[in-house]
Amino acid sequence: MERRFLRATYALTPGRDLVVQALTSRVAKQAVLQWFTYPGAGTPQPEKPLKFSYLHHQGRPLWGDGEAPVAVRGGEAYHFQVVADVERLGEDLALRLLQPPREVKIYGAPARLELAEASIEAAAPLHPGRYVTVRFKTPTLLQYPKPPRVKAPTTHTLYPQPRLLILNLIQRARAYGVEAPLSLYVYAPFDLVESTHAVRPAAVYVGPHHAVGFTGVITYRLDAPAKRARWIAQLLGLARYIGVGHSTAMGFGWVEITTQ
Repeated sequence: MERRFLRATYALTPGRDLVVQALTSRVAKQAVLQWFTYPGAGTPQPEKPLKFSYLHHQGRPLWGDGEAPVAVRGGEAYHFQVVADVERLGEDLALRLLQPPREVKIYGAPARLELAEASIEAAAPLHPGRYVTVRFKTPTLLQYPKPPRVKAPTTHTLYPQPRLLILNLIQRARAYGVEAPLSLYVYAPFDLVESTHAVRPAAVYVGPHHAVGFTGVITYRLDAPAKRARWIAQLLGLARYIGVGHSTAMGFGWVEITTQ
């Protein structure tokens, strides 16, 4: 059975000019969790049932790299999305996300909150195609796996290497009932062959340090045999809802995936 997700888009209109956190998904989270609660909120979980996007203005995600403050203007609408795991929350609780109050507080200042659109979607496998294009809309944090008992700082790659992409999805998909074989990781560079890309480094200031990853777009040529191609399609179909990399619950690694 395919996992179901509720995707809700909100319009947030501050009542006055505000300087907000560089990681603007924290603003989205603040706007929602003051009226929506769920069991286990605030506790560490490998995959959280709610994922918050960055604020968007005129269709573009907003984040700060620490060089200049991130400001939102009073009277202008900023959009964000919440993706909820319907199976984890339960449908009745998930549907409460469709009933926001008209007014919330952002850093103590009043703001208007409106539901713009919403849908419940099944995470169907990606439609088959010869080429797969992944657009990393927000900074994506793909980590190199650490050998056992090796103490080393976390290191993020600046490029969506097929093995790291697939390994991340294999590990995280288990929380959603998808038990893809680990062998996909071994064959990934041969199954997903880089064709073209426009990927660049991207940093977000999360205080007191920067989270450095990448954004942009890459196209892979799918050269996998049928069985592995089906697993890859299932993982990439799920990635459209759970994102790629680490900290997707806070807006990192949100992706748009298409085939041709």
